[in-house]
Amino acid sequence: MKKWGADIVRLWVASQDFRSDIIVSEERIGKVAETYRVLRNALRYQLSNLYDFDPQNIRCRMRNSPGWTGGS
Repeated sequence: MKKWGADIVRLWVASQDFRSDIIVSEERIGKVAETYRVLRNALRYQLSNLYDFDPQNIRCRMRNSPGWTGGS
């Protein structure tokens, strides 16, 4: 656990199918570590784009076109 960290071990445990035998290997945990890294970096990137987000400034613009709503 010192090599991979608790988060990677938790993700590996959560991704296992408990109905069959569980195989533990460096390769499998390495793949989970890579998946964790990609997921973490994607979420960090997305969260970094919210620094100036203000929900009060969001306005919903709806068209007044009858065709847009399906009416005739």
